[in-house]
Amino acid sequence: PILSRDVHRRSVGFLMDTIFNLYLDQCFRVRSISEPARHLVGSVFRLGMQGALEVTNKEVDGCLAWGRFSTVGRFMDMSLADINVGLSDGVFRSITGAELSSLIKATFGDCDKRQKILDALN
Repeated sequence: PILSRDVHRRSVGFLMDTIFNLYLDQCFRVRSISEPARHLVGSVFRLGMQGALEVTNKEVDGCLAWGRFSTVGRFMDMSLADINVGLSDGVFRSITGAELSSLIKATFGDCDKRQKILDALN
């Protein structure tokens, strides 16, 4: 190998962080995500993670954005009930309350369930 294992891990981790953060920034900025778009984004995130696992031989500790990317990918396939359970289970620890709130507002219409979750996040 040309690069030491540590240098390779950090270099690939940096590249993954750059790509993952580009996607995450777009997700946190969007004002509206339709249900089909949510499922598409969830699929793109899963494929990105699978590809990263293959490239890194499942050593993703060099990627600082891995947890956030994984969490947002999971979110895209969740219902409000799933999100409520996920909050109690600590599923969303890797993203901020403001980031989760923006995702919820963009993906779910205004209803009592949504508002209760948003209130709990504030």
